[in-house]
Amino acid sequence: MKFILLCLCLLFLTAITLCDEKGPDVIRVEVKEGSDVTLPCSLNINIESQRFDWKKDGQKSVFLYDAGIHYNNGLPGQDEQFKGRVSFFQYELSRGNAAITIRNTRLADRGSYTCAFPRQIFNISLVVAPIISATVGGSVLIPCSLPVPPLILRWFFWQDQFGNILFHWDLSGQTMPIADKYKKRCQVFPTEFSSGNISIRLDNVTVGDDNKTFWAYVRLMDEKNVPKPSEQRCKFTVQVSAPHQHLVLTVNNTANRATCTAHGGYPEPKVSWTGRKKSSTAQLDLQDAETSLQQDPTEKTFSVTSSVSVKEFQSVTCIIFNPRTNQRIKGTAEISASDEEPKSDTSLVVGLGVGVSLSIIIIIIIIFLIVYWDRIYKRGNWNPENPPNANEDLAEGNVPDAQLNVSGQNQSEENSPLRRRNGAENSTDEDAASGGDDAECGKNR
Repeated sequence: MKFILLCLCLLFLTAITLCDEKGPDVIRVEVKEGSDVTLPCSLNINIESQRFDWKKDGQKSVFLYDAGIHYNNGLPGQDEQFKGRVSFFQYELSRGNAAITIRNTRLADRGSYTCAFPRQIFNISLVVAPIISATVGGSVLIPCSLPVPPLILRWFFWQDQFGNILFHWDLSGQTMPIADKYKKRCQVFPTEFSSGNISIRLDNVTVGDDNKTFWAYVRLMDEKNVPKPSEQRCKFTVQVSAPHQHLVLTVNNTANRATCTAHGGYPEPKVSWTGRKKSSTAQLDLQDAETSLQQDPTEKTFSVTSSVSVKEFQSVTCIIFNPRTNQRIKGTAEISASDEEPKSDTSLVVGLGVGVSLSIIIIIIIIFLIVYWDRIYKRGNWNPENPPNANEDLAEGNVPDAQLNVSGQNQSEENSPLRRRNGAENSTDEDAASGGDDAECGKNR
């Protein structure tokens, strides 16, 4: 009888053990800061009608599933840290998938998670690698501080996710070789090793360093020089960026298109256009842009060219956005106020015709004024006692008949002394009059 009771007790304990079967001890999950991560949890049965609960560090409610919960109204009791960031695979519950996805992970999300069923628990450790920003051509410091003292540093080395060694130090003096891609690019601070500072600086950052994860493997000793197990410390992910430069915005009025270009940026930019129509003051988003990217074969940075139709627009703006640094550069161009090209050409011809006509009229008026003032000037200098035409007639022998007759009648008188004297006086008066004109001209000069 005792034997039967003992067997029954053993069977009962075995059943309890099977029912309380736990999942793996710890599932380690690593993610880069800012990325989405899926925490696994699954059974080999349909769990649509079951209840399971996700918690962080045994306290914060991350996600609760119950067949009677309407998730359209949010998750009951969910911690503020995870609101709006957690989702589950509803259509895979029949296959036992109780995994959840956390979006846009933060450093505060790292820690221990449990996925608990009524008789089964899964443990997950989430490691979030912090993001360190770096610029192409610059330097980036990867910080790391160890509890030294009281512990003693025996050795450490830095590596990337592919196992390439950046730097190695050992108390014994033996070191591992440095990968070629990191030679002469890394700087440490040996005088600070004794205080636990094993930070490393990476110089001449390139696009090839983007999204690489770096960490240090460390081995410490206690006060009695007893080595402790080696461990991973100071895990960081480097994100590289480069600002876009030399934005140029041009407008082709003939083709009714605007073109925007920029160079030297990383990662791939996002290009958007806005425009203001002639009949409105509102800025409109332009959706028909044609954008192309070219990556430099050496620097791996991007050049962007984007064009858009600007027909019926008064102005247009090109915006180039770097999603990693939130850098935003833009250029605005005013579009010609003239209408279509044929109308613009006709206006030009009419304008030229009017201008030429006015020029001809002005020239004619100027010539008329010159001639008119020339005649007025000559009339002002005319002497009635000595008309200009009379001298010309005498020189040419065209003497009037009356004057010839008088000369003929008085010819004998001209030789008389009295006539000669009068002629001399007349000559003297004429010479004086001539000399007065010269003096006046000289005075005027």
